[in-house]
Amino acid sequence: MTSAKPANMGERVTATAVFGAVIVLFAFYGAYFVRTLVPLSTEMAALAIAKQGWLEADTAYAIILAGWGMVAGDGLIAARTLSLLAAVAAIVLVFRIGRTLTRDPVTASFLTLSFILYPPLVATLVCATPHALVMLSALAALDLMLSASQRPLRAALLYGGLAGIIVSLAMLMVPLGGVLMPLWLVLCTALTAQRHAVAVALVVTVLAAAAMVALGIKATVIDIDLASAGHANILSALIMPYAMVPVTMLLGALTVFSPTVRGAVGYGRAITILSAPLALYAILWAAVAGGVLASGQLVTAMGYAMVFVIFAPWPLIFWVRHVMPQVKSLGAWIVFPVVMYSCFWAILGPVDPGKFPYSHRQVLQPAVSD
Repeated sequence: MTSAKPANMGERVTATAVFGAVIVLFAFYGAYFVRTLVPLSTEMAALAIAKQGWLEADTAYAIILAGWGMVAGDGLIAARTLSLLAAVAAIVLVFRIGRTLTRDPVTASFLTLSFILYPPLVATLVCATPHALVMLSALAALDLMLSASQRPLRAALLYGGLAGIIVSLAMLMVPLGGVLMPLWLVLCTALTAQRHAVAVALVVTVLAAAAMVALGIKATVIDIDLASAGHANILSALIMPYAMVPVTMLLGALTVFSPTVRGAVGYGRAITILSAPLALYAILWAAVAGGVLASGQLVTAMGYAMVFVIFAPWPLIFWVRHVMPQVKSLGAWIVFPVVMYSCFWAILGPVDPGKFPYSHRQVLQPAVSD
């Protein structure tokens, strides 16, 4: 854990204000998208399976929808409301995890800004798809792992078992879950000190996932419906993470050279959270190169795996919060936004509007017709 000093009253007020604003804004825009987004074919397909009842449903997400439908109704609005609630709970967990890792509520509150600074993510997380539930499940597993490190061994093992069950469920909800969720457990291992709980989580994950498959529960197949004409604006906007995430990672990597940041974040943890998105990109691109995913599906897949980049801004936030206020040089303050802006366009600039992903409708059309 970091050795940051306890937050004073002003810092707690700032953290509460930022965190509260994120929750309110996300809930407001999420509720708007719940009612206004054109229905996706993948949403309607999941609802059709869920309406058969949870005993007849054959995917993890459809089973959850069927259970939710018994309480809140089986319509599209009800299903999207479940996603909205899961997304809000995920924001709460990001704040909780960030506060545990950084011992700084202000840094934790700024980590939650990722949920509203990128509007297409709001729309993606409130669709009746597994996006929000996958993010919530992954974060819940990490929170359990971190809590396990503060508990006696027996309780820690129980927390690890619960985390394993949650991850196994997420494994069957996220495309490429058999690869991405073990990668997430590796990240959890690097961020927690309770290795016994991690070992139990790994074993339980494998056993629980195998049991679910044996019971006939199928893994989620990635949806490509966001490429349809009604959602072309959303899919086009999803190009942004390919520019914003690398820029954040680059600047975050540079801040690790600061002794203040390295001492507070920890060199090992900094390397972990900055390399996780790189591993994620490598897996997704390898899936495209190997023919597992179509190129257009690569963009949509980012929505399932955004949890891997949620904590990437941590070193950068800590540097801006604790190091830059001590810098008296006007030149340094001028250089920082120039570097960020230049990096952003260095990535976006070479993109040809006539090629992927801007031409996603043409790229995906053969896949849809098949």
